[in-house]
Amino acid sequence: MFFVNLSIDSPTNETVVALWERGNCKLQIMLYDDAIADFDRYYTLLNAQVNDLFFYYREQAKFRKGDYVSALDDIKQALRLAPSNPIYMAEEAAIYIRLEDYDSAINSLQKAIEQSPELADSHRLLGVCQVRKGNTAAACQSFHKAKELGDTVVDRLIQQYCGN
Repeated sequence: MFFVNLSIDSPTNETVVALWERGNCKLQIMLYDDAIADFDRYYTLLNAQVNDLFFYYREQAKFRKGDYVSALDDIKQALRLAPSNPIYMAEEAAIYIRLEDYDSAINSLQKAIEQSPELADSHRLLGVCQVRKGNTAAACQSFHKAKELGDTVVDRLIQQYCGN
């Protein structure tokens, strides 16, 4: 078997790659604290010279762990590096929804929809925000748009809030 020394004291390219891959594996098997620890070591080894994808993956681990404030910090870093990425905008909105900051979520989703109007998730999440703010009519329009774009999750929301 091949083992890589994951010591921060003597990092190699092999170490860096192994940490990234191990962090991703841990994220996939729901070991979020361990994934975050590996991503943090990766960040340290690279002297903070990371790209938007790094912040997105670490945000995913933090979000799934339930650490929404830290997840928000990471997705904002990803957006700073890739400001026109609609996936990151929708992810930012999902965090704002968990934090019950619906106005900020709507703002992020409007930007995401402007960048990528075919992104069904953004329309569904916009509808969720609109429901939570008491605007069911607008929410139903957003839900139907998500369905039109192929969203497979939105049917339950349409049935629950739109009656059809």
